[in-house]
Amino acid sequence: MLREVVMHEVGHTLGLRHNFKGSTIHTLAEINTDEFKGQPHSGSVMDYLPININYELGETQGDWTQVTIGPYDMWAIEYGYIGKKPEKVLKRVSEPLLAYATDEDTWGPDPRARRFDNGMNPLTYAESQIGLAQHLRSKILEDMVEDGESWAEARKAYDMLLYKQLGAVNIASGWIGGSYLNRDKKGDEGDRDPITPIEADQQRRAIQIVLENTMRDEAYGLSPKLLRRMTVDKWWDDGGQRYIFQDETYPVHDKIAGIQAMAMNGILNPQTLNRVYDNEFRATEDEDVVTVPEVLTTVRDAVWGELDGGPQGTYSARSPYISSLRRNAQREHLNRLIDLSMPAGSGFYTAPVSNLSRMQLRELKGTIDSAMRRKGADLDPYSRAHLAEASSLIDRALNAQYLYNTDDIAGGGGGMMFPFMGQPASNADSPSN
Repeated sequence: MLREVVMHEVGHTLGLRHNFKGSTIHTLAEINTDEFKGQPHSGSVMDYLPININYELGETQGDWTQVTIGPYDMWAIEYGYIGKKPEKVLKRVSEPLLAYATDEDTWGPDPRARRFDNGMNPLTYAESQIGLAQHLRSKILEDMVEDGESWAEARKAYDMLLYKQLGAVNIASGWIGGSYLNRDKKGDEGDRDPITPIEADQQRRAIQIVLENTMRDEAYGLSPKLLRRMTVDKWWDDGGQRYIFQDETYPVHDKIAGIQAMAMNGILNPQTLNRVYDNEFRATEDEDVVTVPEVLTTVRDAVWGELDGGPQGTYSARSPYISSLRRNAQREHLNRLIDLSMPAGSGFYTAPVSNLSRMQLRELKGTIDSAMRRKGADLDPYSRAHLAEASSLIDRALNAQYLYNTDDIAGGGGGMMFPFMGQPASNADSPSN
């Protein structure tokens, strides 16, 4: 690790910038073989690489980190310092081992230009990291807290693994609506397009990684046995002062609800939906494409899956139809859907997204009301109150009246929309409003 840091910083002194696409030149299965030991994992030491922990990635544990400079580094130094026929050097730009993306690319649509991902397909790395976190989570009480140690170590271990899981989810969310980017110029060998939409199956895989590892109770590995031991130590010294204002009982609902909100934002934020919408237009006729309706429907089905064919049986407050964590996820999704239904954005994608969101709200209300009519009396009070409020909230949102602000009405510009809830449905969509 020390050698990797030295190589990286010396690279900066020689003028090299970060290269966050360097980690994509080899598969994780290749890296984790005996034959690959001593070889560069990444095309560049200027990448930010995670520790290579082999969890179901290959036959053996490969080198833990980058052990030598990469092919991109050699290429860049050849161009910058050797000075012989630089045009000939540049002709190699399309070679896969010379992939390059730097800091300002990290907020663009290419998910390969990211820090601390790994492998030719970072989705494989994300799945491996989630598997590793789940594996270690099952060992917290037995193996991660030694006899004589405080049980506060269990809480530290759980949070560490939870953030590892969240980091993997964030890697996956970047693939939704994304595009592969190349810095090639006209006439470069390989004739690569500078923009290529990411394959539909990869985007669908990314959506499932996000949803399956944030919206299901099982994704968090929590149990009464574990939660009763996840405490903190409070001391007026350096050993415990950082926890002095934390509650000894783990804030399970607040913590998980925050993660669910972040995951929802990774899929349903305006920038992602705008990229999905643009990619629909960018695709060729015979190309499989992920569409905005597909994204919205996939999220809805994952979050409200209890309503499919249910409820069945009898429930109680101690054994609810919809669990507390799932109710939080559904409430967050409903709030997002209502926000998206309000045509207050500036992008041209907002009108179809608003229309689709309103359609989904109507369909969701129909499903909720149908479930309540069939088995409402048999539901537990938590689920009954939750579904009744969800139905009422959708009603109020669909019947909302929107007015431009007064400056806009007077011809002074603006355009911010304000919702006035609870207006009669007959006026809701009037052109005069």
